[in-house]
Amino acid sequence: MATIPNFQRTRGALRLLAAAVRRLWRHPDSNTWLIHPHHIDLGQQQIVEDLTSRLDRAKFKQVCEADIVSPQLGIPAHAAEVDEPLVAGGKLPYARRLGTTIFLHSLTHGIASGVEAPELMLATLTPAEFGGDDPAIVQRSLERLYARAWFLEFDGFRYRFKTEPSLNKIVEDETGSISVTGAKSEIDTRIRTIWRAGYLKPQFFPVMPNDLDDDAGKPKLAIIHYDALKIGAAATEPPELVQRLAQHAGIAESFRTYANNVLFLVADSDQVEQMVNEARRYLALERITTSAERMREFADDQQKKLREMRQAAELNVRVAITKTYRYLFYPSADGPKDAAFLRRETVPPQGQGDTNPDQVNVIVRLLHNLEKVRTSDDNPLPAAYVKGKAWDRNQVDMSTEDLRKAFARKVGLPLLLDVNQLQRTIENGVKTRQWIYYNTRDEWAYDEDSPPTFWEIGDHTRLYAPSEAERLQLRIKGKWQPPAPTPGGDGAGSTTPDDEPPEDLLIAVIGAGRPTQMTGTGVPAQAFQQVLDHCGEHDVAAVRRLTLSFQGISRSHADSLAAIGLAIPQLGKAQFGITLTLNIQFDA
Repeated sequence: MATIPNFQRTRGALRLLAAAVRRLWRHPDSNTWLIHPHHIDLGQQQIVEDLTSRLDRAKFKQVCEADIVSPQLGIPAHAAEVDEPLVAGGKLPYARRLGTTIFLHSLTHGIASGVEAPELMLATLTPAEFGGDDPAIVQRSLERLYARAWFLEFDGFRYRFKTEPSLNKIVEDETGSISVTGAKSEIDTRIRTIWRAGYLKPQFFPVMPNDLDDDAGKPKLAIIHYDALKIGAAATEPPELVQRLAQHAGIAESFRTYANNVLFLVADSDQVEQMVNEARRYLALERITTSAERMREFADDQQKKLREMRQAAELNVRVAITKTYRYLFYPSADGPKDAAFLRRETVPPQGQGDTNPDQVNVIVRLLHNLEKVRTSDDNPLPAAYVKGKAWDRNQVDMSTEDLRKAFARKVGLPLLLDVNQLQRTIENGVKTRQWIYYNTRDEWAYDEDSPPTFWEIGDHTRLYAPSEAERLQLRIKGKWQPPAPTPGGDGAGSTTPDDEPPEDLLIAVIGAGRPTQMTGTGVPAQAFQQVLDHCGEHDVAAVRRLTLSFQGISRSHADSLAAIGLAIPQLGKAQFGITLTLNIQFDA
């Protein structure tokens, strides 16, 4: 300061020293061993006037009031905002100390303006009888002050206050012009991209039961709008809106069938305001950086800094949203009955260094830790456990599709995120004789001794209690034997060529001149049409034997052979005999 022309080296210095000594005398501190620059009390307006107006540095007054000490009650300076948590924790106001020291070094012009970091730390740190100032805490206070102050600048060597607003001040002013509704619109858009469909199906901002699907498809993650509902940490019971959505479905608000298939994500009331502020700051930076005219007003390094600030602000918006939506309500048998069997769990906060690109995966991990979901990597559920939970008392059969749906209905069951889990459980139930697996299409049943099969999930496959399967006399694969022909019977069920009636009998029945055999070749539709045309030409009333021949090496030929079995149930009530001859040639 001695280099400032208007500064009186003797009287000016003595006046500042006297003010510092007077303050220390009135407020003694046993740990004050030296008089430091930060002992100059910038909270006294007379001292501020001496350092600004008297030295032709009037513009520095706004610097002091905005970043170091504010003369207005209720409007703290930025240093006070940084110091607030420190002071509350019993620490000293290091940001104010740092700001005062930098301010005194900034009043000179030219290359001498400012203070280097080592000198700044030396001027700020003080010893104490027990311990002393922690340099790490002071350094963090310096970083936070630099991030928040409007007029503080760092060129890589020196910290100094300038009379022109910093980029932070420009962004702060621009933020003030961003409306809250605009910020919330941005948040609503980003929420739809942060939670994407995957293992769960997000349903955004439901307010009525008919806004939330009631089916056995993917589990529904209902994200409640933060303006419609937000709760505090103490609210462990599900709010009325959540209970209503969990218990009712449809326009008529009938009882929800698949109550185990809905989850609810609710905002934290303590985080909503910060989320909106982060969105406003991001929109302000976006408005600045996307304006070519405004960007021309800044130097190249400032333009680069603004773009970096925009990227950081965009990430901060995402982090703020994920921190806001931190309360998950999920169905559980342990949940209170009068609260729709819902329990609350807190979603782990997502830090900037660990922000999952898809927050649905974060919810799935949480539910997996709670053993509420089963993924492909988990061990299959024991069939005895599933049967005890999913089957009603005295129930003797259930379709596999109904069993799958039971996981979406029964709150005591986990959510199935992979159908292979259910297939493995069905296989376990067959092997442990919990049930008999039956396919209604081919009419084969499978027990513990049957050869392996593909366990299909659908309405055409059923599970029977072993006693019920025995009562129904289901054909067990690998055990069932066709009945032997009855001696002297009519030969029904036998299709050997020796059973052909005598030629004279055929002529007596169908008349002379009619063919006894008709042939069609080609693809199935073509071949059958040829046979049908021949039948029409000769007024054929009945067909005694139908012989089909397939030949080929592709998968489609095997599928065609399997499809013939589907025709059998469509033939009506009659006795049929089927003979299958299969010739397979393997390459050596």
